[in-house]
Amino acid sequence: MVKPNFHKEENILFKGIQDLSLLEKAIKISIANSLDKKAFIQTDMRCHMNPTRGLNIRKLGILMFRRLTRFCPKCNAVGFGNRDFRTGRQCRVCDTPTDVLLCYLRSCSKCLYQEERAILCSPQKVNPMYCNVCNP
Repeated sequence: MVKPNFHKEENILFKGIQDLSLLEKAIKISIANSLDKKAFIQTDMRCHMNPTRGLNIRKLGILMFRRLTRFCPKCNAVGFGNRDFRTGRQCRVCDTPTDVLLCYLRSCSKCLYQEERAILCSPQKVNPMYCNVCNP
């Protein structure tokens, strides 16, 4: 996106620029319409113009769908899922609790029922590189 740095007119803004010639033209027009003769250039963060942002929005949509299709085991309300987490997985050398994830806390927003969900894919005890005692 390109616009004058300090506007002479407020309505000059170029969006969706996708080729060099349009960028050059937008910069020239913006400079000509800026009080300090500078153009302000920024990333176009609209979803359809930013593939990375679009991918993240898609991932969030999938997470929201999953959340809305999970029901509370106690009251059967929709939206049961991860609300928080607990750290404290122990160091395999000194057994001190670390900041590594231990479990997720899943809960219901309606009845406040809560349960822990252990993280099974990681080892029970962690590498001492994550320990504040062994590796301060």
